[in-house]
Amino acid sequence: MTQDFSLWKHQVRQAIRGLSTFEPPFGQGFRAALHALYIESHFVEFMAAQGWRQAGLGEEAGAVLLNLQTQLNDYDEPDTDVAVLADPRWWAILGVVLQAAALLGGDDCQVYRPRPHR
Repeated sequence: MTQDFSLWKHQVRQAIRGLSTFEPPFGQGFRAALHALYIESHFVEFMAAQGWRQAGLGEEAGAVLLNLQTQLNDYDEPDTDVAVLADPRWWAILGVVLQAAALLGGDDCQVYRPRPHR
């Protein structure tokens, strides 16, 4: 059973990593990254089942994941990926995204930083 939760943890980690690396217009967009987290990796169910515990992670990971879930649920994202990337609220959430990825074993996250227009 722990192996199942470890696989699920990996799926959630990959989806969280996608939130930190979405790269318009070449990569997946913000909504696709959210879809991967909420639909494909079943993040709500992972949280409801306290999947982080079952996968061998501690309470710190659970608290960070719950914080991430709350912030994403409360985030009223702009209409475009470019606007999301320009939104200071997103950058605050991104800090939690990176913290969650690190606690799940995803210290390889890279953040897309838009190039300034010249």
